Amino acid sequence: MLTTIAFHQILVKPLHLSSYDLSGDNVMTITSDADYKIDTFNKIIEKNVQKFIISSSASVKTFNGFNCITELEIQSSSSTEIPEKMFFGSSFIQKVTLPSNIKSIKDYAFAFSSISDINLAAITSIGNNAFEGCHKLTSISFDQDPEFGEYAFSGSGITSIRLKNCPQFLCSNCLSLTEITVLQTCIAIESNAFAYCTQLSTLNFEAGITMLSISEFA
Repeated sequence: MLTTIAFHQILVKPLHLSSYDLSGDNVMTITSDADYKIDTFNKIIEKNVQKFIISSSASVKTFNGFNCITELEIQSSSSTEIPEKMFFGSSFIQKVTLPSNIKSIKDYAFAFSSISDINLAAITSIGNNAFEGCHKLTSISFDQDPEFGEYAFSGSGITSIRLKNCPQFLCSNCLSLTEITVLQTCIAIESNAFAYCTQLSTLNFEAGITMLSISEFA
């Protein structure tokens, strides 16, 4: 009798396998960190999910499913950074929307990906090689000029940049780069920061610069 009751309870109890939500236009939303699992990945493939939304109650993590989507919208209120290699080598990702609480983009986060549209307004730190090889990324803008890591935009498609600091190989091989603005906080342009930037034609200096060490441009 007890066995029958227990079995009946299992039958009538709702099964909640995942908290993600699938809506029209190939959009998936997750509301829990528990959704970063193989079942979610399989649904992304099965339903041809193009846009993925991380809701305010979930955090930002690396996930194999991100290699299959074209757009990510982050609403997470607990996360402050984009993890290392989150979209490394992704040939599908095009657009990422960040909330104002995301302040840092870690090493190789978007390296060699197809990212072309990302709002960087609130970013204060961009790690080594974060956007290396991102040929489709042509425009970047910040509310607060961030600290850059080495190779941060090397080989990308950016056309202009403002420099709070300038580590080595920062924008090397940026063939579309035409303009640089050096801010007061930048005390040195390190070696090969702009090597092979063949279209570079304009170098602006912010008022108040008293000393600047330039190793080499090419």
